[in-house]
Amino acid sequence: QLGLDSGCKLIITCRPDAVDDAGARFSVDGDVPVQQHTLLPFSSEQVADYLHKHAAGFDEQLFRKHNTGSLADALSVPFVLSLFARSWASQTSAGLEGATRPEIYRTFVQHWEREAKSRLPAALCAGLEPLEQCFGLAAIDMAANDRLVSEVRTSWFRLEEAAEEHVRQVFAAGRADGRRSLLDEGQYTQVLLGKVRSTLESCPLKGGRSFTHKSLFEYALARSTADFTLLGADFPTLEPSVVRTDVAALVFLQEVLQGKVQELYTVVVETSRAGGDSRRAAVAATALCGLNKSLRGLNWSGVKLAGAFLQHADLRGTDLE
Repeated sequence: QLGLDSGCKLIITCRPDAVDDAGARFSVDGDVPVQQHTLLPFSSEQVADYLHKHAAGFDEQLFRKHNTGSLADALSVPFVLSLFARSWASQTSAGLEGATRPEIYRTFVQHWEREAKSRLPAALCAGLEPLEQCFGLAAIDMAANDRLVSEVRTSWFRLEEAAEEHVRQVFAAGRADGRRSLLDEGQYTQVLLGKVRSTLESCPLKGGRSFTHKSLFEYALARSTADFTLLGADFPTLEPSVVRTDVAALVFLQEVLQGKVQELYTVVVETSRAGGDSRRAAVAATALCGLNKSLRGLNWSGVKLAGAFLQHADLRGTDLE
């Protein structure tokens, strides 16, 4: 799974499930046991110290008032803390009380998008899809095709092309009106492309094609699954087979749902009946079965499935199989 040979001496990973049989695979001749050590999460003092250094406008009194429960749990993880710090102003505007990991991710993505658009011409940004929509489309494509780079040509993916077309339109309009620019068309194109490339380089969906951290992929896949099943969001390529491809994404999905699991049961039963959206129902059923198998505690008792149409749902490993 990791592509390591038996001579490996040290593994550092944030995915302990990937090396759960490390003792059998990496011991020397099976005689020397592998020692496993776990780094402790950040303490509240370490979190506050980090935010002092990296969160512009950090208000320690406000933070300490709300740093409990789900927020404290989320910020004990360094990467989540870094997203929180980079979007501190937006996080406080969204509300800190009871904030969860998925909410921190969503607020960060929205914060980055606003900041990015503020550096680019408004006319160019007008044609951009919401970044979260592009996140979902990219994550679905990666999961469906087992690859790390998305081939979906979202508007962010095509931003450089759009910038060149924007310049052509601006200069064509200027010539028609008899206006002149200090820069010629070629020079202005290079200036704008420089801004666009710098923006895409810092994007959490780098270049509009690949996530800068795997948990961003997990969040995007979980969020698109929840939004598609519960809200009917437009994700035309989301199929049931995609939903259970990543266990960590299912953990994220449980956090995204936040007590709305019962609504998925309703989607399964009601949406697929009487000529409804059977794909949406099948995705919801697959998500429920994935949560049931991976996280336990969910069951189908009392759910009346008569008339539900679940073609292509992935029901492996559950009582519905």
